[in-house]
Parts: sequence; structure tokens; C-alpha cells
Amino acid sequence: MLSWLDDRINSDQNFIGNYSLKAAILRSQERYGESIATLNKALEIDSEWEQGYVQIATIYELQGDQEATLNTYAAGLTANSSLRLYVLRASLLERME
Repeated sequence: MLSWLDDRINSDQNFIGNYSLKAAILRSQERYGESIATLNKALEIDSEWEQGYVQIATIYELQGDQEATLNTYAAGLTANSSLRLYVLRASLLERME
């Protein structure tokens, strides 16, 4: 499946959905670094892609890295002042108290 997605990404590098699916598969295999790298490539194409920031933050949270999670939300809010990102960031800050 991953090689098929790599082919899809190579044939249409601007379709974010392929990156998202690949990152989800990598995350399910606990290949977190590769998943984050894949999502970062998608964010290079569309820096306002809210779901990319959410997925990266989720991976960092799975790893227990609250600082990286907060930094990811901050980066997302710089690119896209989404209410969802504000809420997720506030929820994390509340849990950290």
C-alpha cells in the first residue's frame, strides 16, 4: 500500500489526500517520524491545511511530547487561525494544569 501511495504522490504531488493516507498508515505502524515527515511535505504544499497540523500534534501527543504538540498547534495557528486549532490547543493547556 505504501509503495502504491508513493506512486500516487509522485504522479500528483499536490493532492494532499495521498499524503494524509500515507501518514495515517505510517502512524498505525508506529513509524511516527516518517508519518510526521510525510505530513510536513504536505504542509509545504498547503501551509493552511488544518488537518495536517492536527495529525502531527496527535502523533506528538501519542508520544507524550506536550511541548512539541503545543508548538505544532502554534505553527498551525500562524498559518491558519482556525477555531479548531485554538480549541485543541486550549484543551491541551487545560489538561497540562
